[in-house]
Amino acid sequence: MSANVTINDVTAPTVTAFTMPATATSVTVPVVSYTATDNVGVTGYLITESATPPAAGDAGWAGTAPTTFTFSCSGTRAAYAWAKDAVGNVSTSSIATVVINLTASTLVVSGVTSPRSAGAVGSITVTAKDICGNIATGYTGTVHFTTTDPQAVLPADYTFVAGDAGVHTFASLVTLKTVGLHSVTATDMVTAAINGTQSGITVKPTSASTLVVTGIASPRFSGTAGSISVTAKDVYGNTADGYRGTVHFTSTDPQAILPADYTFVAGDAGVHTFVYLVTLKTVGTQSITVTDTVAPSITGMQSGIAVNTAPVATQAAQVASGTYHTVALNTDGHVLTWGKNDAGQLGIGTTTDVSAPVDVPGVSNIISIAAGYNHTVALKNDGTVWTWGGNRYGQLGNGATTSQSSPAQVLGLTGITAIAAGAYHTVALKSDGTVWAWGDNEYGQVGDGSTIATRTVPVQVQGITGVTAVTAGGYHSLFLKGDGTVWGCGDNNSGQLGDGSVLSHNAPVQAVGLDTMSAICAGLVHSIALRRDGSVWTWGDNSRGQLGDGSEADSIYPHRLQTITDATGVAGGDIHSTVLKGDGTVWTWGGNSYGQVGDGTTADRSSPAQVQGLSGVVGLAGGGSHTVALMGNGTIWAWGNNAYGQLGDGYNLYKKNYVPTQGFTGTSAVASGANHNVAAKTDGTVWTWGKNAFGQLGDGTLANKSAPLLVTGMSGIITVAAGANHTVALKGDGTVWAWGANASAS
Repeated sequence: MSANVTINDVTAPTVTAFTMPATATSVTVPVVSYTATDNVGVTGYLITESATPPAAGDAGWAGTAPTTFTFSCSGTRAAYAWAKDAVGNVSTSSIATVVINLTASTLVVSGVTSPRSAGAVGSITVTAKDICGNIATGYTGTVHFTTTDPQAVLPADYTFVAGDAGVHTFASLVTLKTVGLHSVTATDMVTAAINGTQSGITVKPTSASTLVVTGIASPRFSGTAGSISVTAKDVYGNTADGYRGTVHFTSTDPQAILPADYTFVAGDAGVHTFVYLVTLKTVGTQSITVTDTVAPSITGMQSGIAVNTAPVATQAAQVASGTYHTVALNTDGHVLTWGKNDAGQLGIGTTTDVSAPVDVPGVSNIISIAAGYNHTVALKNDGTVWTWGGNRYGQLGNGATTSQSSPAQVLGLTGITAIAAGAYHTVALKSDGTVWAWGDNEYGQVGDGSTIATRTVPVQVQGITGVTAVTAGGYHSLFLKGDGTVWGCGDNNSGQLGDGSVLSHNAPVQAVGLDTMSAICAGLVHSIALRRDGSVWTWGDNSRGQLGDGSEADSIYPHRLQTITDATGVAGGDIHSTVLKGDGTVWTWGGNSYGQVGDGTTADRSSPAQVQGLSGVVGLAGGGSHTVALMGNGTIWAWGNNAYGQLGDGYNLYKKNYVPTQGFTGTSAVASGANHNVAAKTDGTVWTWGKNAFGQLGDGTLANKSAPLLVTGMSGIITVAAGANHTVALKGDGTVWAWGANASAS
């Protein structure tokens, strides 16, 4: 009997030879030798970069020995050769080691410390790397350095040599000088794609070496207050934000009024502006020098300041009030502003509040002005319109919605004869009787018949011609036609359009029952009209008694105020109303939280009352919560809210009675401090009386006086003002004289 015997093959093949070159310049490396034996026969060959034995079923096995092998990357690499037989026995590996050096594909730039001081000398390292991120030790390219710092000192071009082995450090050859975030780049001069950058290098200023003095406009009038900025700079021109020195001011003008010594603080960050603290008085070319009191070599000068003779008399021709700022037009066509300036509505190129009138540069030949919530409008004698201030809703008409702090012309608008400003929109009347408007149109106050919320350029108000006057409220517009009728568009929630409804309109509708009207005015949510017979009509919101009818009930129809006759002018604030009568007296009513009614209280009034003691008035303006009166002699008086200096009296306290605005001439003036008084007579002399603890009476003593006394040495005075414990007098030559307490450089 016979039997079959099966013998299992358990003997694995043996790799008898496996060699590769010791070095290579490519990841694909030739196989010099690769042989294997087996007791039955070799059926597969496989090279891997892993020492883990492959499975017999893995992909990649070849029936013949491969002649090349591609490594995953450069560097010192190990290759493992395997063999298998028909039944799946896998050999142990044979190992070959290859050092692969690839060409450079990028440069790595490092070593410049950050943060670093401007001017500090440092080192930089350039490493050539291949596509695998390994050092390209054979790199011999030439590199060139560039940087974002225009003042930097960098290494010269350099050609790598064999000894660098792909890495070169440029010791103490890099100097960055300009403050900010910078980068340094190294680039191969033959193959620009081979480059590298170290970015995010923070350069900080070094200590101050000089002071830069700027800000005083030239030419300028003698006696005109101006602002000056002092910037501490290091030797490389960077702002030295760590400067804490004390500076002292001098000038070639022996009469100059200059800021007191000032010590820089951290919040200044190396820059401090002295707002309206410089006054040059001597005609000619002057300079102002600022010097560190400890290190005199740290100094700076603004030179070449042309000081011209000031006009002998400056009178106001028109006034306008925004919510928290005031605008005045002089008889010479220049514009002055004061008050809140957060959006640049003062037009002086800054956003700093100002509590006394300042000249708006860049505009002249102005014939009319208007003020919105935080923007200002001026009309030139050539019929062009200029605007500045807040522009969130396009109220400047320049096609944008960015605020601007200096005047700019509204393009494409000519032939304009009148202007008005609402809270955030502007209205202009053309000589042909058409009306154009722009800005906020949420309620249709632009009047173009559309529902487009914002108009950033002028559009024509639809459906109305023959207009002779325009005005704008908070969110509504009013138009007076040549036939004496009144029309309006925009917000009508309280009946302020006077059409008998509370529906808003995006095109003009006629106010009911009004004819032969001669003037119109709009408050925030109420309206006022003056008839040719001197009667006054009001309608709209009456929540604070601003309609003057003795009630607080809104009215959707215009109604006549029975107690007012012989009116010649009307003005409206946000929630108060003002009337000018033919005898030059002023009558007010409405909201009075800040004393804007001018009756000496802060209680609302629902019926007109005369502002006692005020006469000779020829013009009025109603601000958000303050009132301004223009006198026939060119002086200005104001009362009400003064949180931002909108009364122009040099303070920030609201006034329940009228006070003179500083800097306007034409008649005598009286002002009161906390406990003293000052008066300017028509002959130009100054008289004072009252408390004198701080020398505020100007008589050279500290003794109180119970009767007026002449301030000696003063003449040609045209107006005066008084602080709590100090006194200010303005002379006809435009110079300002002050005496008394000076704790805050007042």
